[in-house]
Amino acid sequence: MFDLPNNPNINSILQHFYENNKIIAAVCHGPACFIGATLKNGKSLLAGHSITGFTNEKEIPFLLEDELLKNGANYIKASECSDHIEVDDNIITGPNPQSSKSVAKAIIKKLNNQSKE
Repeated sequence: MFDLPNNPNINSILQHFYENNKIIAAVCHGPACFIGATLKNGKSLLAGHSITGFTNEKEIPFLLEDELLKNGANYIKASECSDHIEVDDNIITGPNPQSSKSVAKAIIKKLNNQSKE
């Protein structure tokens, strides 16, 4: 968890994927990689996007929900242990392991739709 936020290598990859219309997905603690991620114009990658991930009730080194909100995300809180995902443009997130299958299905659906374009 400590090496995900503000990581220049992760930021570079996220920036490239986002600005080249590629799918970005994260589950559980994974959205921590979005913290501090910016686009080439300096704007937060999260700004205005609906994102989910572990809630503040979970024990992690920092409060992921709060950090996602600080970075401009529209954080969507789901019931603990529920299968829930957020799909916002090409960013797909799930708050917990129970959401992994739904995130994978959403990625496949996106890829299928992109191949038809």
